[in-house]
Amino acid sequence: MKKRKMNGQDDGAAASPPAAAERQLGEDGTAATATELSMVAKTKAQIMAHAQNNDMDSRLSQIDELQNKCQSMRNEMDGKRSRLSRVDELENRCSHLERSMKVLVQDQRWEYSARPIPYSYWVERGYDEDEVDMLDNVISGFEKQTCKLRRGEERGEITLGNNDLRNDESETVLPHGELLLPHWQEFTNALQLYHQSDTGRPFDFEVFSICNIQLSPFVLDTLTQALKMIRFERFVLARNDFVNARKGVNFAIEFMQNHPGLSDFSCSDNPIDSMEDMNHLLGAINSHPSLKKIYLENCCGESVTGHSILCSLLTSDIRIKRIFLPSNNIRTMGSTHLSDFLAGNPSLEYLELRNNHLDDNDAALIAEALQRNTNLRHIDLEENDITDVGSNALKRAIFPDSSGMNSNVANANHTCYIHGIENDINNFDLRKVLNIERKIYFLMSSRNRQGTNVLHLDLEFGDDSLKLAPKVLECVHRCWRSNYVKITHVVVNPLSIIYEV
Repeated sequence: MKKRKMNGQDDGAAASPPAAAERQLGEDGTAATATELSMVAKTKAQIMAHAQNNDMDSRLSQIDELQNKCQSMRNEMDGKRSRLSRVDELENRCSHLERSMKVLVQDQRWEYSARPIPYSYWVERGYDEDEVDMLDNVISGFEKQTCKLRRGEERGEITLGNNDLRNDESETVLPHGELLLPHWQEFTNALQLYHQSDTGRPFDFEVFSICNIQLSPFVLDTLTQALKMIRFERFVLARNDFVNARKGVNFAIEFMQNHPGLSDFSCSDNPIDSMEDMNHLLGAINSHPSLKKIYLENCCGESVTGHSILCSLLTSDIRIKRIFLPSNNIRTMGSTHLSDFLAGNPSLEYLELRNNHLDDNDAALIAEALQRNTNLRHIDLEENDITDVGSNALKRAIFPDSSGMNSNVANANHTCYIHGIENDINNFDLRKVLNIERKIYFLMSSRNRQGTNVLHLDLEFGDDSLKLAPKVLECVHRCWRSNYVKITHVVVNPLSIIYEV
């Protein structure tokens, strides 16, 4: 019995393993089923996920708080910058008033006291009679402009020197000398005393220009201080033969920085030998908030390449509308920067590259780019190394060789006038529609001589040719009556076209 009981116990124990397998010890030492353990694990995972979410929300909240603090700090810094800018402006005004007071104390009963420079002074230095007359006119201009400022005149321009650069006589430069300093003193004192009136105009004078006068570092420093408080729209430097070229560049940069409303800057025949100085000047031009026109002629010294100037000005974020770079020895050497820029259809409206070294390859690339450009109104390529090959490529950009009206008219550039190519059909008008009408008239005239207008209309437009005919004839008639056709010998009388169609 005992043995059987033990066997019975063994049998019972042997029958219970499945139930025993379902029960395991939990974390607290008590028995737990697999289902309970699964629920515990699930609950634990939910608790951990909730904790992670809370942690994530906390971190996001901290990030938002930090962003708010950063924005608050930015606003505070902007406010400080604004106040510092105002402080600088007030300091400039105070300094200006202080210098004005000194001038007023000295000039209680003012009259122009600088003496003319004797004729013999110039003759002894090798100047001929015509050159002396020109120099005397420049010096007399100091008195004229000084009196103009003393009277408080606000319109027109302030011009020292001969700004007619097209005149060969203007090549004579008034040299710096001790005898000229009293004239500079009178002029800068008048600038210092000039009072801005509250007329509501954005500028006191349209132009400030110094042409054909050598500028020494002392004169440049004096001018910089005296010009700070007068508002100009345009600034011109030409043939100044700077005693110190870097000082001349810094003078131009400071002028632009002190005149944020300036719209035009021109520098001609003032070669810059240092690429570092040129880059500083170009940086000031590109960063200026309101410049719309840049004129840099013959500004490349020995170490400066014209193409680098071109590339620096033609940027993707360009704000300048008109760029003039004649006589700067520009060679692209195969670079496509110019054509890539134009193909991007930037806001630039006028580009002068006269008297440089662009070649037929450049012309072909420019022609291709113009087919994707609708903003450029004028490009000057005269006096470059472009032969008939490049010229023909440019002509095709305006009026393709194909006889089809779609390719001749629809696929051509109708907005840019190309200066420097001989072409009966160019975009003479600023209005695109008038240029298109002129090209249609030219094409219809060419076909009329061969009697093929109807044939071409049928081939190109099929059944729609009958609907288009009145519009085409109206275009021809309007073009003739309004004198849109500038070169009449390439077209026929519109009656001949009307009769044919």
